[in-house]
Amino acid sequence: FALSRSLPLVTSFHTDFPRYAARYLGSAAVGPTRRWLRRFHSAAVLTQTPSERTRGELVELGIAHASVWGRGVDTHWFSPARRSEARREELGVSDRSLVLHVGRLAVEKDVDTLVGAFRAAHSVLGDRALFCVAGDGPRARSVRRALPFARHLGFLDRGSLAGLYADSDLFVFPSPTETCGRVALEAPASGGPVVAANAGG
Repeated sequence: FALSRSLPLVTSFHTDFPRYAARYLGSAAVGPTRRWLRRFHSAAVLTQTPSERTRGELVELGIAHASVWGRGVDTHWFSPARRSEARREELGVSDRSLVLHVGRLAVEKDVDTLVGAFRAAHSVLGDRALFCVAGDGPRARSVRRALPFARHLGFLDRGSLAGLYADSDLFVFPSPTETCGRVALEAPASGGPVVAANAGG
């Protein structure tokens, strides 16, 4: 529509399609995906993306007009002030540490690394920590089976999630395919440290 009317076009890139293609379809799908992205975004006068890392990857791909758009967190919702000892007791934490993961449970989010990390930590910590998984997705059932010692909360609304972040003591986020993982911003805004993959945005 924009091109047919000679209107300036702005696009956004916030899903790492090449890495998703590799995870779901294999490495042979990466080249065609990258070519499609280059063709799609080359029509724009500006392509917005949420992180410097992703902008660099787009420039390497040949999308020189990529610009960092950035991300923010609503600190009315995501704040350490939401921490509640009563809610922690309801979860069964009491004087234990609450180790939290929030996210879509899918192959591109590297849930196998999450499972391995939680199992390894649980083998050392035992009942001194409560491991908690919030989120849903195609791998949810296998994650529940692999982590029987964890609390599995499924999909949560924003208010419940904001409270859970504030109640946690450590946030774990293994996904290497993020252009900018919003949950990795919401967790520290809520007062907790983050252990995350050294990859992506």
